[in-house]
Amino acid sequence: MRRRRFLACVGATAAATSGCTGLLEGADAFRFRYVNDGPLAGLAATPDTVYVAGDSQTDPGHVVAIDAATGETRWTRATVASGNTLTLAARQGTLLVWTTATLTMSAMEGFADTPWHRSGVASFPPPAADDVVYLHRNNSVEAVDRTGGDRRWRVRPTGPHGNRPIPRPELVLDGVVVAATWSGYLLGLDDATGDRRWWAFTRNVGPRVAVGDGTVFVGGEYRRGRVRVDRLDPRTGAHETVAAFQNRHATPILATGDGLVVQTHGAPGDALVHIDPGDGERRWRVTGLSATPASADAELVVAYDVDRDRVVALDPVTGARRWGRAPPPTDAGVDLAMTADIVLVRGASTVVGLSRRDGSDRFRLSFDPDALGQPRLATTPDAAYLVIGSTLYALPG
Repeated sequence: MRRRRFLACVGATAAATSGCTGLLEGADAFRFRYVNDGPLAGLAATPDTVYVAGDSQTDPGHVVAIDAATGETRWTRATVASGNTLTLAARQGTLLVWTTATLTMSAMEGFADTPWHRSGVASFPPPAADDVVYLHRNNSVEAVDRTGGDRRWRVRPTGPHGNRPIPRPELVLDGVVVAATWSGYLLGLDDATGDRRWWAFTRNVGPRVAVGDGTVFVGGEYRRGRVRVDRLDPRTGAHETVAAFQNRHATPILATGDGLVVQTHGAPGDALVHIDPGDGERRWRVTGLSATPASADAELVVAYDVDRDRVVALDPVTGARRWGRAPPPTDAGVDLAMTADIVLVRGASTVVGLSRRDGSDRFRLSFDPDALGQPRLATTPDAAYLVIGSTLYALPG
């Protein structure tokens, strides 16, 4: 195996802001690296472009668009907000930038376009369809043109009991914007007009949703009794319970034609459960595992077993174990993500790339756990991106 050694921080400024030295070993080095002159906080990626946000010596905050193939900077834009308050998301070809300090959202298309802004955006990222993004603004839902920022409609729906709940847009499907309230209600709005189509009560608070084959599955935290997972028809609001659990939380993480995988959390213990969405039959259940939508797809489910300190890969249809690996050292669990070929496992000071096929090592990157800021990881089907301190790494995918 070839081994190369790289400095993860270049120059005195970067060393002061991130304080990290990295070692990447494996058959391939990282594809490119971007070094900022201040800490990076925001990260988003598309197949063509990776975006980072952070502070610099000359600007309180800025956003950079980087070519995903070459690592070349396409454009840089200064913002009026501090870089550590910026959160990024890409929607339908537009970069959305949310400032947590002021709840202001900006949309940036390309270098020559003028960004547009909305204040009072209460949650992020918003769902989008075609040329429209759907924003959560106080107790309203607002449809905004993605490229120009023009408002198409804004509604302040009255709840089933005459109150004004706070609906948060979650997804757009079959011509309906589905929004959720913390009190356990779901709301369906016509995506073109904002007209209310239906209200539905899910029995859970803080609904959590997943979509598969045109069906919406809704979990959450129990309101009373057992926590439930419901199947929702977004066109009508009709829903029925698929499964119920004694746990406090139930989150659908993968919905396919072969079934639904649910992550349960809380007493009597974490588990992954595979359910037949038609009749609710539980086809398999593996206890002690924790997974997220970022670590599950139709071909593989990768989870962390905190009791055994193992990363485990399962067949999503049968639940059979394909491989298991010890994770890098960690103090409080690991972050898991996947590309088309790689499973990424981030511990306290190391990111490991593992083969999806058999869990064998593909690369390993070590970093200073005391680097300023929270490490961030983003993936596309063909690439992975890691932010540590003031440095962005494009990792082998």
